[in-house]
Amino acid sequence: MEKASVLRWIVRVLGISLAVLPAAFLALRAYGAYRFASADRRLHEKLGSAIGYVMEKVPDDQNAAIALWAGADALTLSNENKAFLSNLQESEHWTDQQRAELGEILAANGHGLELLHRAAELKRSNFNLSFFDIPEIMTVNRTHSPFPFVSFLTAQRLLSFEARTFLQRGDWPQFLISVNSMAATTAALQREVKESPQMLGIVLEMYLLNETLAAAADPLCSTSTIKSLVSLLPDTDLQLAWKRTLAAEKERYDQMWVFFAERPNDWRSPTRRAICSMPKSIFRAQEYESLLDFVDAMSLPYGSNPPWVATGELMMSTSPLNVFRSLPAHNHMSQVGRLQTLMSLRRLARLVLNLRLAELDSGEYPATLSSFPAASEPDPFTGKTLSYQRKADGSAQITVSGAAELYKKLTHNSRIKCPFNWELPAPLVHVSRPNR
Repeated sequence: MEKASVLRWIVRVLGISLAVLPAAFLALRAYGAYRFASADRRLHEKLGSAIGYVMEKVPDDQNAAIALWAGADALTLSNENKAFLSNLQESEHWTDQQRAELGEILAANGHGLELLHRAAELKRSNFNLSFFDIPEIMTVNRTHSPFPFVSFLTAQRLLSFEARTFLQRGDWPQFLISVNSMAATTAALQREVKESPQMLGIVLEMYLLNETLAAAADPLCSTSTIKSLVSLLPDTDLQLAWKRTLAAEKERYDQMWVFFAERPNDWRSPTRRAICSMPKSIFRAQEYESLLDFVDAMSLPYGSNPPWVATGELMMSTSPLNVFRSLPAHNHMSQVGRLQTLMSLRRLARLVLNLRLAELDSGEYPATLSSFPAASEPDPFTGKTLSYQRKADGSAQITVSGAAELYKKLTHNSRIKCPFNWELPAPLVHVSRPNR
């Protein structure tokens, strides 16, 4: 009797399960379809023309990318050279011996540097990088990208050392040639749709801005040189470039789901097989919602502790099977902070150069920044206003308050210098070049 009762109970549970599970599956499918349609609509509204963007094709004889790539590949540094340059980068003052050794390194890489200088004459570029090779990335045996990221970083560092050498000699025409090459390399990488070259372009621009602001802090820098530096400041629309990257990421997601559907038996992971068997619109909605978060994040300064910072911290603990939460599926959060850092430094650089122009024109720095409307806006990285002071000796100081500490937190104490604080030289009628 008892066995019969147990059997009836098991049959009833199985019957209820067979009735409930299909209904739950259909409800989950409907919920996912609604959520995906909503996310897709909002994503198209926010990304706008960035969706479907394709970089223009550039003829080889007009393509700066070819000469930049060749120049970067032509540079060679031994381990001793690399260690020397790293130590030199940390030095405030260079000795005669350091200058001599740096001169030998620059001379040994003269051919590569010359190619980089030639590339600066070309204003269009396209590295012809496909955004995402789905079959390659999805297979176990992945191949590394042939794009020479380290070589481009080395190229920009050598150009910055070359520029600083000319600055210390007071050779302003040659200094501007080096800075122009740094600007061209930066712009070429920031034009790319792929995220990794764009992020490299951000790092390269920080080297460029360091040299630009170092020149602005030199009392011997002339009006014509300052004006040239203003014209060389990068004007890449970082927000539009970010949207284009996210739009390409959306396309990558779509291609991935097509790949899932065409090769369901290629997945040995139980989790991936489970995902393939469930309503895919839910997971696509999660991916689209994460892209929406990244679009909105650009307008929320990292220093204001916006929700996207906390979302980034929770990224590793979020399960892909938690279908009721927007899934941060990739590590874009720190990139948003780096983009905001660059926007902050760009604004600071432009303001510093304009302050120098005002000083060279009138003989003194303004008492306040009231004549510079952009200076009163909240900083895109910290969310705070700039701090400015004209000192008794006629010099001036301008600072992005709290930015240096915030940048260390974002980058975990990166060694790349970010000039958030600048001392502008006192107006001088006659000066002699100091011994550096």
